[in-house]
Amino acid sequence: MADWVPPRPGRTEGLMMVFDGGSLTPEQTAQIQLPAEELRSWAWCTEQEAGQRLSELLARRIVAALRARAENTAVYLENGFFVA
Repeated sequence: MADWVPPRPGRTEGLMMVFDGGSLTPEQTAQIQLPAEELRSWAWCTEQEAGQRLSELLARRIVAALRARAENTAVYLENGFFVA
């Protein structure tokens, strides 16, 4: 999934990418280590839980990424919205 984000004051435009890394086994999940200076925790979330935890923009990206996976396709967004 690719999402073009327009510029705003103090920030240039950008291209955000979400990659499907597949499914992890419980053994692989147990090996996840976070860089403490960057992240304090992680969690598996349903789409609804992600919508409650994330900003609207990030939640829209999650919905788009899940749709792309379900349809086995790539999705292009602009500022988190589907482009026809």
